[in-house]
Amino acid sequence: MPLRTLFSVFAATPRSWLVFLVVILLHGAYAFSSGVIMSPDSFTYSGWADQLIAVNFNYADYLQNVSFVIPPIFYIGWITLVAVTKVIFGSHWQQAIVVINVLAHAGLAVLVVDMAGRITQQPKAAWFAFLLFCMTYEIFLWTHYVLTESTFLLLSFAVFSALSRLLLANQPGREEDGVQPQSSSRLYIIALALLCPLTFMWRPTGIVLLPLIVLAAFLLWRLRHSPQPARQQHASNAWHKRAFAAGVIFLCITGLWIGHAALMQRPERWPARVLSATIAHSSKDYARGIVVWDRPNTFHAPPTSLQDYAAISVDRFTHFFHPIHSSFSLRHKVLSLFFFLPVYLLMCIFLSALLMAKTRLSRREEAVAILAVGCVLAFAVFHSITQLDYDWRYRAPVLSHLILLATIGFSTFCNRRTRTEIG
Repeated sequence: MPLRTLFSVFAATPRSWLVFLVVILLHGAYAFSSGVIMSPDSFTYSGWADQLIAVNFNYADYLQNVSFVIPPIFYIGWITLVAVTKVIFGSHWQQAIVVINVLAHAGLAVLVVDMAGRITQQPKAAWFAFLLFCMTYEIFLWTHYVLTESTFLLLSFAVFSALSRLLLANQPGREEDGVQPQSSSRLYIIALALLCPLTFMWRPTGIVLLPLIVLAAFLLWRLRHSPQPARQQHASNAWHKRAFAAGVIFLCITGLWIGHAALMQRPERWPARVLSATIAHSSKDYARGIVVWDRPNTFHAPPTSLQDYAAISVDRFTHFFHPIHSSFSLRHKVLSLFFFLPVYLLMCIFLSALLMAKTRLSRREEAVAILAVGCVLAFAVFHSITQLDYDWRYRAPVLSHLILLATIGFSTFCNRRTRTEIG
């Protein structure tokens, strides 16, 4: 039974198999019709993989001989995958990576659709999430690149999915295959113990999942120790508590931007040797006023005051959510607007319902939704103080969470409409 629960994380239902196969068909056709692409980063990864192979996968020797502005340990998982594909597939290793990318997208789609169905408890909402996933050009786009995007999307959302299952584990009516909730929880903790280190060593942005784990632990603690208020009391009093919490989060983010601005103004203020090279490199980008890398029309004038430095971070944060850029092709603009406009609208519907405590979700389902919001914010804030790439690929890890939140907004909208028609 416990083994069946572990496999249920990857959802072996007829719907899930259909989702898996359709995504393989769509993304596979796109990837191999477009051709494999090696970006500058791809050649860097290839060289590092060659070095790892040359030392016979001796990681101590490898880490001593590879230097980069970011410690190479944060890429070691991905580099190992590249090295292994080179050893096994030889000159066809690039095509092997693309196949892995397609499989990763198919697995990701299964997790997203499954989670959407679990939170909304509506089959039509799950299918709506699948439709959005198939519409997401910015996921399609990375399928044929020899980059970390596709596999990192799966790993990071798998961590989110396991955390979400922990939050849902003790909800009435959610026992899976007759397994006791405590057994399910242990399995999800084991899954997290395996997934988290791998994700942290896949690419540097894996570190963003640390505050997500802390948030999940806090939400789980609150679910277990905070009594369930009466529905009327909950609806009438929750909005000002949630507004207060939102205000506190805003102040914390603002404080982070100001503190980080002071560090970028004078990077020598960093007290430790660890990450000092990374901080010095980042401060040079700030000194040039860079908002979106290699998009000069987004740059600020070279900053002088603390406010100027903080303004760059704020602008990066807002650009993180920009659906299009003037330099995008017409097809890219149309496909992006076709996805982001309804997603942002439906997400706003849900966020307003969440603030007013009118989501009609259970406390545990709301906790998962809050976790998704926290993930989007964490990545957006992280890239507001580090770097936002010219092609917006650093936004890719939150696309699945945006789909999930938009799906909950879709469910909320449908529920409101149903109540109106009945009334």
